[in-house]
Amino acid sequence: LLYLALRRENTAPPTRAEMDTFLFRASESKLLPLLMLGVAGISLWWSAFGRGGDNFGDIHQRWTTLIRILSTDRLAWTFLLDSAIFALFQGALVPDDMARRKFSDPTVKNVASFVPFFGIIFYFLVRP
Repeated sequence: LLYLALRRENTAPPTRAEMDTFLFRASESKLLPLLMLGVAGISLWWSAFGRGGDNFGDIHQRWTTLIRILSTDRLAWTFLLDSAIFALFQGALVPDDMARRKFSDPTVKNVASFVPFFGIIFYFLVRP
């Protein structure tokens, strides 16, 4: 979070050298949010139905187990904390990216800033 406090806004468009890199082209591709959505969908499906025949229980039993793990396991709490910090970064960095792209849409900004993970997927899909 210190990075967010010390960083300066970057409203300058990327240089030609930056745009010619593989990482830049991959991060600007519309394939990235579709890949992210696919990973999220598979993860959610697996958490509910994966290995169903191996005595891992139905959805209710899995939910109960998740709540029990979250209430007792420090590693699970760390994962939740990491997710919350990522959501803060997401909410702080999206408006900066929108300014750099000269893209102004309050609805897109709010969804991208306040809906963790799926908001950034939405933003990646609709950004110019």
